[in-house]
Amino acid sequence: MTSPALTWLVASIWAAAFNAFSTAVQVTVSSRAYPATDIAAAATISAFNAGIAGGSAAGGLVPHSAGFTGIALTGAALVGAGLIATLLAPSLPERGEHPDSAS
Repeated sequence: MTSPALTWLVASIWAAAFNAFSTAVQVTVSSRAYPATDIAAAATISAFNAGIAGGSAAGGLVPHSAGFTGIALTGAALVGAGLIATLLAPSLPERGEHPDSAS
């Protein structure tokens, strides 16, 4: 059983965490993309919007084709894909260090 108070608490924490995440990503991209910060900011916003659109499309298609179990499986697959992408991504240079600078 869930209570409305618990649902509101979890939803509030989720919303705060997502807002903090998107702000942190935007700041990190802007600080590391010098001198093309405008292009990097636009690309970041476009990626967020594409994710929202893709999530909306999947949210409409998955329940009709795979039922409610499909929602959980799709979520698990996306989390797994994100984890793999994170582990395989190259590490970023330290802040203040330009990737083209000679050591």
